[in-house]
Amino acid sequence: MSVFLVPHYAFSRSCKIRKKNGLTLRRLAFPGVPNNVASSLRTQSPIELRIRQSKVAMLRARRLVQWARSPEQFPKAPHDSMGDRVLLHEIAVDAQGEQSHPSLEAGKLRNLSIAAAHFDGRLLTAGRGFSFWRLLGRPTQERGFLPGTEIRDGCVVPTIGGGLCMLSGALFRLAAEMNWTIHERHGHTVAPSDLTRIDATVFWPFVDLRFAPRSGSALLRIRLAGGQLRVAAYGAESERRQRMHVWRERFASVSRGFETSKIYRSREAANKHRSEFLGRDSQRILPRGLRRNCLTCEERECNARASLVETL
Repeated sequence: MSVFLVPHYAFSRSCKIRKKNGLTLRRLAFPGVPNNVASSLRTQSPIELRIRQSKVAMLRARRLVQWARSPEQFPKAPHDSMGDRVLLHEIAVDAQGEQSHPSLEAGKLRNLSIAAAHFDGRLLTAGRGFSFWRLLGRPTQERGFLPGTEIRDGCVVPTIGGGLCMLSGALFRLAAEMNWTIHERHGHTVAPSDLTRIDATVFWPFVDLRFAPRSGSALLRIRLAGGQLRVAAYGAESERRQRMHVWRERFASVSRGFETSKIYRSREAANKHRSEFLGRDSQRILPRGLRRNCLTCEERECNARASLVETL
């Protein structure tokens, strides 16, 4: 399932930021409510929706201020390829099931195409790392982005730029296996259909994906063709020997509809004792009945439905 996920903590949770092993980690919590309990978009009142919008505006403003205070050196875009292909990932972009819709699928492909063209050919170095949003910018209709799929509090809804998390997930997997430094990564708050999948979500501008090579340089190549998203890294042949094994490990059983897991990487397959911790996810298991989208959902009492459908 290809979705563009909005983290719940952006709207209804307090968010504590801390550092561990150079990673930006976020500890999520509902004030006075257990971590494994979340509200549904369908049950939120107009006041709760307005509070959600206010929190989004606050978090966006905070991140934009941070950007203004810390100008960043962006990766260059060379004209020619460099070195040998070190790593390649291919992902099917077509979605199936109730959450898919022809217009939303077309929007997702359009959004992925714009982002792929923007990132393709970027030359990354330790001092010029990758930032999804600082490179791409805000996805707007004026820039050609279309409504795609987003999961918000257990509902599949249309949003401008939806589907970009498929690309962010592929880029995170590439960076993790290349043993690059991961500066910022956020997991989905709703579990994908494949619970072992290594994923990463983005939401402009405060939920970002940032990484950089530890040394030397590497070239990103991204293509979208024939229903396949191809993400590759080119560099020195010696970097091929640095490829890491990346895996997700469940450390808590499914409880109240949530799956808790950790992501590791190591030079030896699934060697936890000599591994590097990359992230902890607490992901909601979305029931099949909630995988419909706003274009096919028969729920008429939802206070968010009108504003969501207006995006189409």
